[in-house]
Amino acid sequence: EKFAKAAVQLVHLNLTGCQIGGQGLRLILKALVDGESTENLLRLDLQNNNISLASDSFSYIGHFTNLRALDVSRNCFTLDTSAQAKIFRAGLAPLTSLQILSVAHNKIMDKGCKFVCDIVREHYPALRILDFAGCFLSKGCLPVFEELLEHVKSEEPEVDPSRRPSLDEEEYSYIPELVIELESTTNPEL
Repeated sequence: EKFAKAAVQLVHLNLTGCQIGGQGLRLILKALVDGESTENLLRLDLQNNNISLASDSFSYIGHFTNLRALDVSRNCFTLDTSAQAKIFRAGLAPLTSLQILSVAHNKIMDKGCKFVCDIVREHYPALRILDFAGCFLSKGCLPVFEELLEHVKSEEPEVDPSRRPSLDEEEYSYIPELVIELESTTNPEL
């Protein structure tokens, strides 16, 4: 409780490699929620732990609505059941300001890839980096990525063609593209 009260100004929480499981994640995030430390958290690094979608602990992430970057790479995620998909959606759906999402090196596979891309299309207009490196994907995901990129392209703001964009102008500070990272994939077919 003391930690949660002191964490009100917490902007970045890095729990990389702490071997946290579902119970540990639930305790940490619940303490932050109970201590009203959800407003300022912009980045949450949970990579290289033992977090799975077998329990509802992941849904606590949804309380951090201002989160801009979430890294859950190298955990125990699979998205091959509707129950896991429901927990994943409950955790991510409220995070409409998310700009970076890494699910790299989890056993997401094609079915999970489609599910993640559908969530991105529905909820994340600000997302700019989506990392699927090492997620056991096949060529079957290419149409899913193409569809997602087309959707992002169709959501780009109108720009007056008579003006050349200047990097200093606030009007052009919006980056109208999504980068999908696939390097280091463990499936040689992709």
